Amino acid sequence: MPNEVVDPADYPRVPPDDIHRSVELRDMAHFFVEYMENDKLGLISNMHLQMADLLPGGTKEQACINLAQMASIAVDYGKTGIKVCIASVRHDFYSDV
Repeated sequence: MPNEVVDPADYPRVPPDDIHRSVELRDMAHFFVEYMENDKLGLISNMHLQMADLLPGGTKEQACINLAQMASIAVDYGKTGIKVCIASVRHDFYSDV
């Protein structure tokens, strides 16, 4: 049993991109390709797990909180079109092998 209860995160809602016209077939094809190129949820989740295991404060560390927020945005990518930029995240510890 956990000895501490923490309130859930409350991230601001990200508004979807608006193309200011009706969606066409080429828009859907373009979005699908972009989605496949920018789907980073698994990478972010694995990084979060590893950081939580490595850092002394676990999931309470700011790096983990930032990754959790990125995961929240990444999960909604399919409906918002908002990409997550993971360039600022430390990668030297990460291995997916």
